Amino acid sequence: VDATRRSISFKARVVNLMEATLSGGYLRLAVEGALAPANGHPLHLTRKLPGLLSQEKMEHNTEFTLQHFSCCKLHLQVLFTGGTSASADGELQDEGDEAATDTSQLPITLRCLPYQVPLSELLLPCPTTPGAFFHVWPRLQEVQEYMGVHAIGSGQGEPLEGLVSAMHNKPFSLVCRQQLPACASFQECYSAQTWFDQELLLMVFGYAHSNGRAVWCKFVLRSQSREVLQAVGADVQVCSARRA
Repeated sequence: VDATRRSISFKARVVNLMEATLSGGYLRLAVEGALAPANGHPLHLTRKLPGLLSQEKMEHNTEFTLQHFSCCKLHLQVLFTGGTSASADGELQDEGDEAATDTSQLPITLRCLPYQVPLSELLLPCPTTPGAFFHVWPRLQEVQEYMGVHAIGSGQGEPLEGLVSAMHNKPFSLVCRQQLPACASFQECYSAQTWFDQELLLMVFGYAHSNGRAVWCKFVLRSQSREVLQAVGADVQVCSARRA
């Protein structure tokens, strides 16, 4: 990723693990979200692939520009045409009845799971002072709240806990931390901004319960942009679905 140019580069590597030689084919890319090809090509890209010998590999790089802060996905499909040829519009055409009945000549299509760009990659640390943080905090009108419970030592927790922990580790700057040992609670404040200079502030409240075996946390996010918090909310839902 390149935050200064607001660009994301994807590298696709195709390896022929079969003993046979694969004939030429096509690499098809499609993007979902606020990504646009940097070279101005359409969103659905098709690249011609050469034939690959056994164990041979090839790489293809594509650069995209981020239009605004959003959840983005890349869909990849590799098509080896075998005994078929491709027309100008990309549709596959049979070369004859004989080729169509020969299963060794049928097209091979590989569909990869969509790759979702981590939102943490689209954020930048934004160091600030506690005074400046609490001055800006009430001025940011868009608010999103989440709650989660983390079981200490078990490695298990709510999907939200893992997501926000990952966000802590990279893009957020720690502003201040306050611990209250008397009631086994804490408060932490973090600051970040998107590639488009949109502020994203995070305040975490937590306390230990179940005799210290678990931590209950409340996460409060504030921003001046509704689309930023909507993107975070969509990412939380995706993580929750994966852990379900």
